[in-house]
Amino acid sequence: MSFPKPHSFESLLFIKDGAILKRIEIDRIQWVHSDGNYITIHTLDQKFMLKMSLKKVCERLPSEMFVRVHRSYVVQTYLIERIDFQENEIHLKGSNVLPLGRGYKNELMEKINLLN
Repeated sequence: MSFPKPHSFESLLFIKDGAILKRIEIDRIQWVHSDGNYITIHTLDQKFMLKMSLKKVCERLPSEMFVRVHRSYVVQTYLIERIDFQENEIHLKGSNVLPLGRGYKNELMEKINLLN
């Protein structure tokens, strides 16, 4: 019997769900969406809704892996397939499309490795 590769605690988040703490591996987080006082963390196979600000969750996510692309969205940079500046959209691996806020384009451009 083999066990999965261990993760360091820096690569994990724990989310409180009632009296239970659920473990989330940070590299499984695809994006985080904010709606008012709540955020939804989208992973490969689950969604978690929490009462928390997007700013607070951004402080917990590694800045080298995640970038804020809209006032309501943070995305894992490794999952970005295509950026459409005409439509202000970010297309992720799979079929998910997120909005790109005009004020966040510069931050996004600093994070990606662009060849001209």
